[in-house]
Amino acid sequence: MSPDVFNVTAPGAGNEGVVVSGSPTHEVGRPKVAVMNRNVLHIIAVPAAGGTEIFVRDLCIALKRAGWSPHIAFIDRARDLGRDQAFEETFLRRLGEAGVGHTFLGHECRRRPWLGALRLRALARRLGAGLIHSHLAYGN
Repeated sequence: MSPDVFNVTAPGAGNEGVVVSGSPTHEVGRPKVAVMNRNVLHIIAVPAAGGTEIFVRDLCIALKRAGWSPHIAFIDRARDLGRDQAFEETFLRRLGEAGVGHTFLGHECRRRPWLGALRLRALARRLGAGLIHSHLAYGN
């Protein structure tokens, strides 16, 4: 079985196993295909040169190619934290070229966490996010 395919037990009328895969089709001989929400919202601090940021960018591009709908929510812009703005432009351009959406929640959310929570909830609802994954080292 390929790494992007795994069996899960699903409640219902005699489903012994359901195939969930990274593609919209299922393998021949498998009982059923689970329909799952493929809208994934990732949360990171800023589009900057860092290990987590590069990992999430590359992950979202790969997810998009596999038929998922990833979106990245950033708390800050590079200028808010004194980071490289040219790197941010390149980072966001690569996301755009791959069809990965992004949103800035706003630097003021750092001082007003309730505002960040409200904006994040509204964004998740607007996107119909089936999964929210925070990659923050704080505030999870």
